[in-house]
Amino acid sequence: AFEVDIKNPQGAAVMTPVRARLEKEATSSRPLPRLLRSTGDAPPQDCQESPQKEGVAERARARNEKRQAVTQRVRRDYEEFIDLKRTTMEHDLERATQNRQAALADKSSKAGKHFEDVKTKVGDVQR
Repeated sequence: AFEVDIKNPQGAAVMTPVRARLEKEATSSRPLPRLLRSTGDAPPQDCQESPQKEGVAERARARNEKRQAVTQRVRRDYEEFIDLKRTTMEHDLERATQNRQAALADKSSKAGKHFEDVKTKVGDVQR
C-alpha cells in the first residue's frame, strides 16, 4: 500500500478570509450559519417566510383538507355500502330460512297424510 497526504501541514497554518470569518463567528454567542437546516430545527426568529412560501403552504393545506374530506366521504360511503350489503344478506338469509321451514312443513304434512293413508289401507287389508 501507499500513503497519500491529504492535508499539507503548512496549509493548516494559513489563515484564509473565510476561515477567519468562521472562527470569529464560532467564538461569538450565535450559532454558525447553516445552508441546510435539519427538519427538527426551528427556523430562526428573525427569518421571515417569503410570501411565495406562504402561498405554497396555504395551497398545500387547502389541497390536504380537500383530500381528507374526500377520503372521509369515500370511507363513509364504503361503510354505508357494507351496511346495506350486510342487511340485504341478513334479509335474504331470513327469507331463505322461512322458505326452508315452509318447505319442510309442507313435506312433513304430505308425509303425515301419506302415512295415515297407508295406515288406513293396511288396516283395511288386514281385516
